[in-house]
Amino acid sequence: ENDSLQRMYGISFPDKKMLKVWKENQEKAKERDHRRIATKQDLVMFHELSAGSAFWLPHGTRIYNKLIGFIKEHYWKRGYDEIITPNIYNLDLWHQSGHALHYKDAMFCFDVEGTEWAMKPMNCPGHCLLFAGKIRSYRDLPLRLADFGVLHRNELSGALSGLTRVRR
Repeated sequence: ENDSLQRMYGISFPDKKMLKVWKENQEKAKERDHRRIATKQDLVMFHELSAGSAFWLPHGTRIYNKLIGFIKEHYWKRGYDEIITPNIYNLDLWHQSGHALHYKDAMFCFDVEGTEWAMKPMNCPGHCLLFAGKIRSYRDLPLRLADFGVLHRNELSGALSGLTRVRR
């Protein structure tokens, strides 16, 4: 039978000077890696029993909350209203939106009283329900809404990195 395939990565440079610059930049990037810095400064920690998820420590939580406050302040200045939407929906919503067809493998699905439900991996279908929940006029537009809800994606561990792609 056929051997299994392996993915290989390679990089080349026209001259040794460019290779040297690239290596130096890689070392600088390692020094600035937010995962290393955040762990060293006791901002967050990670544990294999919750792989891909950050445990926010007290000082990191203070920074996180300050950043959220900063973002909210700028949203308010620009006319956005904050909303809170559910974290779980009947899977019928995800079939209706077309997301289930493409993303169900990366969703956390579970049974609720014999019906399949899922944790939300994105906000848009829930926002469509919110928009459709009331008769609106063109005078209501633009509708500027900010949602700080947590998105839950069951991604492969290789796709998770630091604090930018996590399981939460």
